[in-house]
Amino acid sequence: MKKIFCIVCFVLLLCSQALASTPDYQRVPVNSTSFPDDGFREWVRKKYDKNKDGWLSDKELNAVKTMTVSGTVSGIEIKSLEGIDNFPFLTTLTCSKTGITELTFNNDTVKTLTISNNSSLRKLDVSNNPSMTKLTIQGNHNL
Repeated sequence: MKKIFCIVCFVLLLCSQALASTPDYQRVPVNSTSFPDDGFREWVRKKYDKNKDGWLSDKELNAVKTMTVSGTVSGIEIKSLEGIDNFPFLTTLTCSKTGITELTFNNDTVKTLTISNNSSLRKLDVSNNPSMTKLTIQGNHNL
């Protein structure tokens, strides 16, 4: 009986180790393919790559519900938010004081979008976002 108990415990231990080492379902590399803009990529790396492995795991991606993008990162101006669609549960986005010139927003999970004081912004397209409930645009003088 003791022997059977030890064997069962050993099998359970092996199974738990296998589950613990199962890779994430979705992983997005924090690189120039996933996030082409140097500033936004650096911002994503610093803010959301919690384990600093150069990848955003499904846990890291799914945790992002609200995002505030502003200014520069390590002296690099943010000029594009390309790659933002990698965050599947993003519901609120605020973008201010960036160097973005054009924003075509296709992330239909976002309900609230605030775009303010982006002096270089000339074009904004949110027409592919039917579930957006609040859009605030202010201080974008070239728009």
